[in-house]
Amino acid sequence: MHLADSLSRVNTIDEERFQNLRGKKLSDMDSSDFAFLADAYLQKRDRANYAYYDYLKTYGTAGAKKPLRKENGDLIFPLAVSMGITELLPVDDHQAEPEYQRAWDNAMRASEGTEDERILLKLLKNDTRSSIWPSLWGRLGNHTNKPATLKRFYKINSCRYVTEPNEYSQAVQQLWDGRNLRIATNIAEQIKGHSYRKSILIIGAGHVISVKEMLKQVYPELHVVLMYDAE
Repeated sequence: MHLADSLSRVNTIDEERFQNLRGKKLSDMDSSDFAFLADAYLQKRDRANYAYYDYLKTYGTAGAKKPLRKENGDLIFPLAVSMGITELLPVDDHQAEPEYQRAWDNAMRASEGTEDERILLKLLKNDTRSSIWPSLWGRLGNHTNKPATLKRFYKINSCRYVTEPNEYSQAVQQLWDGRNLRIATNIAEQIKGHSYRKSILIIGAGHVISVKEMLKQVYPELHVVLMYDAE
């Protein structure tokens, strides 16, 4: 995204072509169209769709032959292609990520040698151990979406495992909850602004529990179903 402004100074978006391509099916576009849309979305500072069309420019609708080991390339983009989706709706702004990372680092330093550090290490070790067999058998997605896994990462990412809260762990919790509230608000606005009957949200495991709770606040009439709820 740091190239968006410099690209805009030397390239003018052909809005007519942009709008025309937005109305086409993926199967009716070629690599030059994908490249054009990637640049256009980059200039418009639309990170999600820039990444999507950059992926399509590189791998086409058939996708990468080998796993990219990234959730976008291995899960989100292939799913979008299979559903014929031509435009993604991003919901996360990442605006507080630097502050969150600083607070997290400070919280980790403050917990060194304490019971809270031991609790965190145990949580991480439990996740590593329980993910080994699902990883080997290609079932890691099932492991990640289990209620126990979701709860574990919710506690880790928001520092809710801490037994002796301090200013840093409290800052982590507030920043994490604030980010998930903005995500939930964005989801609600997107759904209310369109005629969707169903929407699929793919998000990091540590966000799931918090976003679900936040959606109850901003959109209580929305029926939220997690992966294991649907089974």
